[in-house]
Amino acid sequence: MQVLEEVGRLMEEYKDEVTSITVTGHSLGASLATLTAIGMVANDVNVPPASKQPPCPVTAILLACPRVGNPTFKSAFDSFPLLRALHVANAKDIVPQNPPSVLLMWYVDSATATIVIDTDRSPYVFHKIFTHHVLELYLHGVAGDHGDKEDFKLVVPRDLALVNKTTDLLEDEYPVPASWWVVNKKCMVKGTDGQWNGNSMTSKKHS
Repeated sequence: MQVLEEVGRLMEEYKDEVTSITVTGHSLGASLATLTAIGMVANDVNVPPASKQPPCPVTAILLACPRVGNPTFKSAFDSFPLLRALHVANAKDIVPQNPPSVLLMWYVDSATATIVIDTDRSPYVFHKIFTHHVLELYLHGVAGDHGDKEDFKLVVPRDLALVNKTTDLLEDEYPVPASWWVVNKKCMVKGTDGQWNGNSMTSKKHS
């Protein structure tokens, strides 16, 4: 309710401007973003109070989202014309495939559209099992995956060092320490260009 109240306050503040609402999340956060998005539309939070502006669109950007709701929920989600959800799923990530539809109830993907990326196509990372759910790997895939008919190429200048922020996935030719997002940052320093670089780094070892 705090989110709905705060967004409602902002809609009041900017009631005479053209607005849109975007919510996003990863994993469980993506599930909560789904529920928050439909909650906003169902409760008219996207309707500017006392304004000539029409209701604004609400979009959920979901990364690695588990299945949320049953077919009835999906129908309710689809019934709001101003509500959209884009789901980005990594091909070998098992989380978007759960809960299994055969258990408890018929769970479905409630997203309006789904984009499947495959980070195994990246030449920058070596591949471990159980790492396809990592947020930074997802963002790396979004920045460079173009499908199975084209080579992986980063078209967004996303810092490669971020891949190793909480993991050890970059190939050895990229001298970035593993899991460097700790108190002392393992000698990683953010430059004026916004890129993270090593200072007196030692070679990382794959675990």
